[in-house]
Amino acid sequence: MKEELTPADYLYSIKIGSAIGFLVGLAIGIALLLYLDSEPLNNWPLVASIPIWNGIGWMLYGFIAGGSGLFAHLGRRRNGIRREQAPLLSRGGVAARTRDAAQQH
Repeated sequence: MKEELTPADYLYSIKIGSAIGFLVGLAIGIALLLYLDSEPLNNWPLVASIPIWNGIGWMLYGFIAGGSGLFAHLGRRRNGIRREQAPLLSRGGVAARTRDAAQQH
């Protein structure tokens, strides 16, 4: 059974999807300019805007794909324990110290 995603997981997925989409679009825009190799196009003053706008367009696709939670598990542990929760579950972590402090009172 898959674990449920929290709103923070969806936000993380949207950020990763947007970044990946922008980089893919930027690469496609640069490849487009290199492939066309048109002198009138290359002399156009706003030629640098082509890869940037292409990157923004693909970033929107990444935003949509990321909103589904597709990238929520990228860069995270596979056993379900998040990095920020790991110290709390350790033997000498915050939870153990809090429990020990409560027992002393």
